[in-house]
Amino acid sequence: MRLPFCILNVLGDVLDDGEIHFVGATQTLKAAKRRIEVLAKLSPGQYVIYNGETGERLPLIAMPRPGALYLKTRIRKNSRRTI
Repeated sequence: MRLPFCILNVLGDVLDDGEIHFVGATQTLKAAKRRIEVLAKLSPGQYVIYNGETGERLPLIAMPRPGALYLKTRIRKNSRRTI
């Protein structure tokens, strides 16, 4: 069975020769977010959760503090919501 939620690590600026690395896949969005929270302690930075079924992408900025996983929204350029 294929897991629909792919976790990708963004290294550098993707538009300027940056890279995206596959980290893993999960069955649910909630599980993907939990995995990124754990990864943030070891490797903080930008991540993307990609839904293979719908094509949606959820960009996240993970910081190495408890409760510091930020969701970048597309409503305003610099707005962030804590999840």
